[in-house]
Amino acid sequence: MRSNLKKKSILCALAAVGLTNVARAGIVSDGDFSSWTVTGLPGSAQFSAGGHATGSRQASGGNPGAFLDTDMTFPAGYSPDAAHSSYVFGIKGDYSTTANINGDSWSMTEDYSPESASAYNQVGLAVQQGSSLFYYSGLTANGISTWQSLTSSGSFAAGAFTRITGTDTLNFNGGVPTYFGTYAYNDTSFADIHMGFENWSLDSVHLVAVPEPGVSLLVMGLAGVAMLRRRLPISSDGTPTAPL
Repeated sequence: MRSNLKKKSILCALAAVGLTNVARAGIVSDGDFSSWTVTGLPGSAQFSAGGHATGSRQASGGNPGAFLDTDMTFPAGYSPDAAHSSYVFGIKGDYSTTANINGDSWSMTEDYSPESASAYNQVGLAVQQGSSLFYYSGLTANGISTWQSLTSSGSFAAGAFTRITGTDTLNFNGGVPTYFGTYAYNDTSFADIHMGFENWSLDSVHLVAVPEPGVSLLVMGLAGVAMLRRRLPISSDGTPTAPL
């Protein structure tokens, strides 16, 4: 009997650890990026001259594992300006909220790696409502040559965000599905710029935690083991016996 109780206690403890990781209130995170959508917005002159702004999920090469790769190509021989600047937005498509988050503070952390340490790169929080994309003026990420964790923060105030595409008016007062992600900006004269993003997380009080896939599987597996043990007969030494 004591052995049986001890094993049940161990299972409960493991499940509690898993659930603690799942239910970290207010943190939405992603290190896989399989559900993300990417939108490239090249400047008008850049696009007409053959440049582009794109992005995609790379299955390996991150910090570690999969990462979100942005790619901006610029025509040679121009002076950086709005017509030659590029944005690439990545939005996490499997999470949104309709909660009233107006005025709430937020903190976003992500691992970042540029192709060139000397390029002028800016990164920060991206928001999508309807078909419109918005960004919060982010960090100037210069002088970085390898994977490095960056943290930016602010508050969900509509006036603090800039709409880059679409016609929707940003509304944080609730009732509107709001999606989150990150963006990259560049306006240098480099011919081809890649910026990578990994281990993205957003922390704010009214967001609902989203577990990483591996944590979900751990908890489901532990729950399955616990249910199986409940259904199997227990022998006199406290171990499950095979059904007849």
